[in-house]
Amino acid sequence: IENLGFLFEMKGRFKEAEALYKRALDLSQRQPARHCQIKYQLAEFYRSGQQADLSAKFQAEAENEAKRC
Repeated sequence: IENLGFLFEMKGRFKEAEALYKRALDLSQRQPARHCQIKYQLAEFYRSGQQADLSAKFQAEAENEAKRC
């Protein structure tokens, strides 16, 4: 799902990409390392979309989780 989100992002279909990334995040709840990685991906997604507040949020969450993985 994350890869499909990336493909939609590359095609400029940002709403669909965002939904897929969030779905991948939900599905990764039981896999801490994967969950952290998807949060980093969301941070980059929002950074490229000029949404600094959301980017910073996911970046901080990913960094905090990475310390525990």
